[in-house]
Amino acid sequence: MSICEDSANEDSCSNDGFILHTANVSRPVDTSSSYIMEKLSQMLDTKLAPVAQDLVRIDSRLSAMKQEISKEIKNEFVQAIDQIKQEFSDTTDFLSEQIKSFKAELCTMNNKVKVLEVENSRLNAEIVAIKKHQSCQPSASELQNIIDQMHSELNEREQTLLLTEVEITGVPEYQSESSTHIVQAIAKKLGMTIDEQDIVSVVRAGPKRLVGAEGDTKPRPRPLVVKLTRRSIRDDLLRNARVRRGLTTENIGLPDGTPSRVYVNERLTKTNRRIFHQARLAAGAVNWKFVWTKEGRIFSRRTDSGESRAVQIKSEKDIKRVFGVDLNVSDSK
Repeated sequence: MSICEDSANEDSCSNDGFILHTANVSRPVDTSSSYIMEKLSQMLDTKLAPVAQDLVRIDSRLSAMKQEISKEIKNEFVQAIDQIKQEFSDTTDFLSEQIKSFKAELCTMNNKVKVLEVENSRLNAEIVAIKKHQSCQPSASELQNIIDQMHSELNEREQTLLLTEVEITGVPEYQSESSTHIVQAIAKKLGMTIDEQDIVSVVRAGPKRLVGAEGDTKPRPRPLVVKLTRRSIRDDLLRNARVRRGLTTENIGLPDGTPSRVYVNERLTKTNRRIFHQARLAAGAVNWKFVWTKEGRIFSRRTDSGESRAVQIKSEKDIKRVFGVDLNVSDSK
């Protein structure tokens, strides 16, 4: 038998007839190694299984701790931000109040500055006016002229208020007299009718006189001041009194007695009465014939000839200028 004939016991043979004896022991060895490795792997898996579980638990705990730490950090961060926001809000509110207070104080200061500027401008204007006044200060005579002019203007205004009044002198004064009826009786004697409603008031002017003038046993009666409702009534009464001269107290409703002359004149201011009285004295001293009043103004004329013209007298200076008489000097002598 050839070496290669028994193919059941031999794995192979070469073409040259040589027999290659390959022991059929490597496959069991290989099979045994795989088995061992598998067993080792199973043993390792068995041994490492608790470790893996521990690792899973550790990983789970680490993940939980991470989440907790992250949550705590986030909460602390949010709290810190909220606190910062609150502190910032408080700071901004405080600063806002401070700014408002500062603005209010600044506005007050601006108003005070404006007031001071206005006051300063006013004071500067007054200083300029004073300096200007001092530079062109009028003399004493100029000041006196200004005062006299002001007195004259006031006197004219006061006289204008008396344009509805007349003054009746020479009417005896009695205890229970009816002044209104006396005025109506005088008007009737002058040829006109004055109703009671045309009379505003009738009064005796001045304090009651207790003694008369030199040589008189009875006190001089006070004049009757009559205020009428219309100027036209006053003008008619004055016109009729000039036409009908020689008016007396006879038949005017007074107790029986010696008739006395009655005069109806314009109502003059105190200044004009004084000037009128002085003008009459001065005119008599230099033989001027006429001194009269018209519409509250005082006039004088030397003669009744056409060449003599009427001159208005407004003040005591005019008396000296027109008549050439200084009544003050005459009185002192």
